[in-house]
Amino acid sequence: KTIENKMLVFTTRSFLLKSALEESENLRRSNLSVGTSTFELKEYSEELKKQLLINHIEDSNINADLKEIVYQKEIQEFIVNHSNFTPRSIEFITANENVGHFDKDEYKKFIRENFDYPDEIWKHAYTQQITEDDRLLLNTLISFGEVSHINELEEAFNCRIQYEMVNNNKQSQMFAFQMALNRLDGGFIIIKNQEEVHFINPSLIDFLFKYLKQDKIEVLKISISVKYVSQLTERLFSLGSMSNNKMPLDLEKRLLSDYQSFISVENSNFDLIQLALVIYKYIDNDEKEEVICEIIDSITDFEALHEDYSLNLHFKEFMFEVKENENINSVLQERIEEIVSELFSGKSDIHEAVDLLEELIKSFDVDFDKLDTTNIINHLDDLFSEHIENEVQWLLDWMTYEDEAQEKLDEIEKLVERINDLGLEYEADTDEF
Repeated sequence: KTIENKMLVFTTRSFLLKSALEESENLRRSNLSVGTSTFELKEYSEELKKQLLINHIEDSNINADLKEIVYQKEIQEFIVNHSNFTPRSIEFITANENVGHFDKDEYKKFIRENFDYPDEIWKHAYTQQITEDDRLLLNTLISFGEVSHINELEEAFNCRIQYEMVNNNKQSQMFAFQMALNRLDGGFIIIKNQEEVHFINPSLIDFLFKYLKQDKIEVLKISISVKYVSQLTERLFSLGSMSNNKMPLDLEKRLLSDYQSFISVENSNFDLIQLALVIYKYIDNDEKEEVICEIIDSITDFEALHEDYSLNLHFKEFMFEVKENENINSVLQERIEEIVSELFSGKSDIHEAVDLLEELIKSFDVDFDKLDTTNIINHLDDLFSEHIENEVQWLLDWMTYEDEAQEKLDEIEKLVERINDLGLEYEADTDEF
């Protein structure tokens, strides 16, 4: 206030300022970035939310009847305690061009709907306030799920840009990724530890997922231009329920002829396992059998099967589905002892673990001399220890008749008997009983 030739600008729209700097030579020459400070609010306090809301109401040119609605305690508490609270959502519901035509009841309904279902807010920002490259980056990020490593996101984004250049005559722009990342940072995304790119709000993820689902052409473009396996499995081609997305022929050809290009260095075995499952599930082609065999043969270890519960389930299903396929089953049989051990180690419930071990040993040719029984015994010890501790605690809290403890002990002994019937020699420690 005391310096006439200086101006202090507060904004929650960092992407608008960044876009203006890119487009205006005069602004760039003013070297605004030197005087820019970022105050990052990881979480707004309730008091700060209320003040932000009041400030927007006071500055708004909506009529007095509508302002009266927002001043109501019930509405203020609804807004400030809502999980979708953002400065953008407050600005949207207090902008006269958005709400000036409403009566009081309609306005109250509008407020609730825009916080419970904030798609309109994000739709306006996504379609009107950012560039094409920004949208392509967001569409690439959502193909990874909710977060991506910045280096992988850049490579995947560049693949999408390359696709657009080849197929839609898009003009190449220098530093396209970094410029889009800078514009979106703080408004649509946040970058954590300088390496992880996250969406700024879960409501943006929900909006993009629903919005893109309606645009089959865009989903097709995202599919064709994917770079990593995780892009395939997170959104496009689920390993669980069958996806409605049909795999494009161009993507099929890339997967069958050059599957190695989809594998990340840091998670190669995890990616190879997932890729084998994706190809088996979504490609109907005579070549896929040979490629699946080659992929399985190239996996150096199957640790991912006990580290990821979902992958554990899907790979077990895959094993039983291909059991009658002589070639694929033959490749699996060569590694069956390692696979059984890792699948078993991925179970955290003793009943599920014993059921799985029983099912696998009875269905596949498992050589006990090659089986890592030490690993299996150690995992059984852990599972039984936890199970027995829980059962003893339950008895202490809820036992209603004297023989109930013996019944629990009998159940454990039956589990141990099932394990020994498979050819293992195991004895559970039941001293706590």
